[in-house]
Amino acid sequence: MSGTLRNSIEGMNGFMKDSAFEAMADSQRRRIRGTAPQTIFVAFQILAANLRKIEGFLKAVRAAAAGVFRPRRRPRTTPSPFWRPLAVDRASGGPSPPAA
Repeated sequence: MSGTLRNSIEGMNGFMKDSAFEAMADSQRRRIRGTAPQTIFVAFQILAANLRKIEGFLKAVRAAAAGVFRPRRRPRTTPSPFWRPLAVDRASGGPSPPAA
């Protein structure tokens, strides 16, 4: 259970660090001195990230209700017909070249 929670938190951290949007990891985007102003700016950045997440969710719900599905992000790949795993040479314990 805790692994699932950690994965979701780390995913949200990566989402907020996206340099095209909030860029939480880039302190140069918050050029102001002091802990209080920095905290307020970070709170606004978290608010913007949450609104972006909600907007994406609502867009997905509307698309599912309309019967339109998002395309896969990663194209399916087929395994190479030329790749062969190395066979283990039992005498020496090391890999041997694949049989041709």
